[in-house]
Amino acid sequence: MIAFKQNWHPLAVSDSVISNDLLLTAFTPHQLVLGPNCSGKTTFIKQIGVACVLAQLGCFVPAQYGHVPIFESLAMCGGEEESIESGLSSFAREVRCIRDVFDGLSGCSLLLCDEFGKSTSLECALSLHWSLLEFCSTRPALFSLFSTHFMPLASIRNCYTTVKTSFMKTAFDPSNAPRFLCSIAVYKNVLVSNSQDAVAKEFKDEMDRHYGIIAARLCGLPESLVSQAEAIVPSIRVKTLRCDDQDGVQRVLLRQEVMQRLTPLVSYSSLKGDGLKSYLETLKNKYK
Repeated sequence: MIAFKQNWHPLAVSDSVISNDLLLTAFTPHQLVLGPNCSGKTTFIKQIGVACVLAQLGCFVPAQYGHVPIFESLAMCGGEEESIESGLSSFAREVRCIRDVFDGLSGCSLLLCDEFGKSTSLECALSLHWSLLEFCSTRPALFSLFSTHFMPLASIRNCYTTVKTSFMKTAFDPSNAPRFLCSIAVYKNVLVSNSQDAVAKEFKDEMDRHYGIIAARLCGLPESLVSQAEAIVPSIRVKTLRCDDQDGVQRVLLRQEVMQRLTPLVSYSSLKGDGLKSYLETLKNKYK
């Protein structure tokens, strides 16, 4: 299990830093972090990696609470640029990095992957990223954290219950400063389907906002150019990735949620007697 409460990047020391939580377990060892450009996905990925390395060294971990296993392998892929010397494009270096990582993984491992597929076409990026998450879900003792701004990938949670999806919830700075105010909002068991659940609806509403265009305006592109992009967006359709067995996934997700609440009772809970009985009754009433 990897768990952090109120974790932050040690280099981000300003008062405006927003700390984040993370929980990866044997039931859900993989997490996909979605969000727009400039929302802080890369920082979140890196701060988890830094915290895990510091924990391995026995150093102070920038978090209110942390639980980290001993890793045999810890790998980070992201930010690759083209290599003229090697004759590799940016995308070729991305793929080569992933290949090298899987060749070297052994035992309990952590893989951090930032924006895989950003250097190729949308269709190729979606299919490869989806397949990569599928592949990770078959690897034993592997924890992984992926970031992407390809919103259709959110529906992978509908097909693979070992993968959590979360969204970097974004607001705008009330001042005139051209920047976003961002925080991580992990929506548990979000199914991007026809569900009327309020959380799923909020998730879908966030997906429908075109933050890349908003970021372009905030970064100073000519208004005429940005306005033209806004006018073009409605005519562009992105295919939706779907899973047929929605009901089966829902049942598995429910069992996982119950198990993730019961498992800590064995090792960490201080509840005894009537307190434990009351908690179990509450769970029973909630999930019956």
